[in-house]
Amino acid sequence: GLACETGRWHLRTCSDNGRDLRSWALSLDDGSHSFPDESGWHEGAWIDAPDDAQANAGFLDVLDGTLVAAFGKSIFVGAETGSPWTCAARGVIRCIAVSPTATRRRIAVGTDAGLEILWPGTSEQRLLLDDSQPPDHVLWMPGGRLFTVAGDHLYRYHIRGDRIAAESTIQLLSSEVQDLIALSGGICGVCYKCGVVDRF
Repeated sequence: GLACETGRWHLRTCSDNGRDLRSWALSLDDGSHSFPDESGWHEGAWIDAPDDAQANAGFLDVLDGTLVAAFGKSIFVGAETGSPWTCAARGVIRCIAVSPTATRRRIAVGTDAGLEILWPGTSEQRLLLDDSQPPDHVLWMPGGRLFTVAGDHLYRYHIRGDRIAAESTIQLLSSEVQDLIALSGGICGVCYKCGVVDRF
């Protein structure tokens, strides 16, 4: 996981029982860090640390076997050789989701400025969608279907190539949403903090 403790970012890998197997730290004081030679991060591959004011949440995901890390306004994608691919989001990152396996490599990023779709490895290619409310959660499902939650609304989008289209908006039971999960290849689950799960 990725967590901020006592002014340092920690990237950890854990076993099934939760025991730390490895841990690496990123100091916010010196503004850089070298990740280990695993999951596409290499010794000597330096990244800029986020501004302390923006470093309150971190996100991890895996895109085709490659580690994706995001915090502040920065996104980092591991590379098999050379330095990780880095990109600045339009706003402070609130959530991320990677495209399903065996599809085009893309990352959905929810920020305080709205939703954007990024293509790792390119600096220019991105889709932008300004939402009336910034997304709190995002889930990418097979078939180019993307779900986001903002407040007490679930938004469904369809992504094809370099186009994104809004399909529907659904009023939820509550804005107290814990997470979005894929219940199957075609069903999005909205998990509320009270333990209830809605299916869409």
